[in-house]
Amino acid sequence: MNAGMATAIEARVTRSLSGAVPEIERVLVYREGDALVVFSVVADEDEDTLDRIYAVERALMHEFNAEHFDFNVISRRGRAMSDILESLAPVLQCRVPTSI
Repeated sequence: MNAGMATAIEARVTRSLSGAVPEIERVLVYREGDALVVFSVVADEDEDTLDRIYAVERALMHEFNAEHFDFNVISRRGRAMSDILESLAPVLQCRVPTSI
């Protein structure tokens, strides 16, 4: 896979998370070995937001049961998005659309 080219599953994961949980500011997806690594970035987490994120992640694991996922939630807690992105340096970066 070329950097910047999302596979169908990566695009589906990004759309599912960003569409279902408006608190997600950015979804980062990349391959690491046989796992699909997913980072959902939120400004601040709360129990309701985390519950909704986890529900979408469970649905994705059920939908793509042959896929190995490594889901992560990052709370910015006032940090700049650029600081978060620098530390992750993903192969693929999917920006959450402003309108769905």
